[in-house]
Amino acid sequence: MIATDHITDLQRLGFVQALLNSELMPDEWETRFLASFRSSSRPSLWFTAGRRVSTDKMWMKYSVLLNHPFPTDDVRLSSRPAPPALPPAEAGGCMYFVKDENRQMQRCNLTATKENRAGFLYCEEHAALALKAVKQKGGEMALRIYNPQMDANSHK
Repeated sequence: MIATDHITDLQRLGFVQALLNSELMPDEWETRFLASFRSSSRPSLWFTAGRRVSTDKMWMKYSVLLNHPFPTDDVRLSSRPAPPALPPAEAGGCMYFVKDENRQMQRCNLTATKENRAGFLYCEEHAALALKAVKQKGGEMALRIYNPQMDANSHK
């Protein structure tokens, strides 16, 4: 793990809040880690040495997906290769991120059947997972039936 002493707890707080407000589905351990943060009565003081390391690892992992760049200094920026760009979902495909057999993030791309207000498309399975996750966070998400013909006609 590279040293991240130049990152402040305030920056980490911003990342964790961005991750909590996203539609990404972290793995089980990360979900429990974030639940610990959410239950803290003083989030700005929640970061301990171990939590800083774990938060920084998650930040590096999810920065591209959240469009929330990981703060780097010039030395590390020049010595680290750029993370690979994630391909967009196929037309009419589920945009939900899943891990492939190499544990790399990719789009689900199954036929989309649901759509949220922002135009994010879901297959049946991932629509149910997203609704459950948002509900667990205390929020609400409205999904409508995705009709590819309607989508194609609206762009003419």
